[in-house]
Amino acid sequence: MDPLRITGGAAFGPDVLKVLSVAFDDAWAHVSHNFYKHEQERGREFLAQAIMSMIRDNSTDGAMLRDAGIRALKQAYPMRFPDEARQSAQVPEDTRTSQEARLADFERR
Repeated sequence: MDPLRITGGAAFGPDVLKVLSVAFDDAWAHVSHNFYKHEQERGREFLAQAIMSMIRDNSTDGAMLRDAGIRALKQAYPMRFPDEARQSAQVPEDTRTSQEARLADFERR
C-alpha cells in the first residue's frame, strides 16, 4: 500500500492519525475474513481510502469512520458479503466498546 497515493499528500495531526489507525484496524478485523488472501491488499487499500475520504475538519469520531469504511467496502464488494446483501450495512453495536478500548490502548503506547 502506498500511503502517499492513498492520502493524496494530505497531512494529519497525531490525534487524527491515532483515530484513523484504530478505525482502520477495527474495520479490517470486522471484514477481513470475507476476502481471499490474494484480494486482501486491494481490500485494505480500498478501506483505507474510504476511511480517509471521510475525514472532515480533523474529525476524531473513530466509530463513524470505521462504520463508514465498512459500509463502503460492503457496497463496493457485495459478493464478499452475500449474507448481508439483503440487509443494510450495519455494524454490530458490540464493536463500539472494542473501538474505545483499542483507542485507549493505542494512546498508552
